[in-house]
Amino acid sequence: MSKSKTIPITNLELTATLFYFDFPIVSLDNSNIRQTIFNFEDSTDLQRTMEAFLMGKLLCEPKRFWNCIRDAKTLIYSSNKK
Repeated sequence: MSKSKTIPITNLELTATLFYFDFPIVSLDNSNIRQTIFNFEDSTDLQRTMEAFLMGKLLCEPKRFWNCIRDAKTLIYSSNKK
């Protein structure tokens, strides 16, 4: 069984954007107290979405995006308690 390649993301807004577009998180690395790494499974769609994010070409509903940021923060804080 081959292991899927993952992409580490440390940018909270990009992480929230990927949540918004329903890309599942594969794992969370909180070993560095100053920086949380969200690992997403690499795919062509993920690469396209990241490129569109960096180029400012994505549109989203603000309230849902804000909820995605809160969800990402909740994951960070809950993993720190373990």
